[in-house]
Amino acid sequence: MDCPKCASSIHPEVENLLNKAVENYIKKKEYQKMKPITSNCEISLRQENEELCIGMATVTVINRL
Repeated sequence: MDCPKCASSIHPEVENLLNKAVENYIKKKEYQKMKPITSNCEISLRQENEELCIGMATVTVINRL
C-alpha cells in the first residue's frame, strides 16, 4: 500500500495526533542519547557486564567438559 495514499485518507485530527506522537518519540530518543551516564550507573553497568562475561566463560568451560 502506498503511504501517501494512506496518509491522505486519515482524518486530519488523527494525522496531527500521530505526527505529534512521532515527534515526541523522536525527541525522547534524542534526549536519551544525549543523557550522560552517571558514575553510579556506569559502575553498575560495568559490574553487570563483568558478571555476564564470567558467567559465559563458566558455561563455556562446563560445555567443554
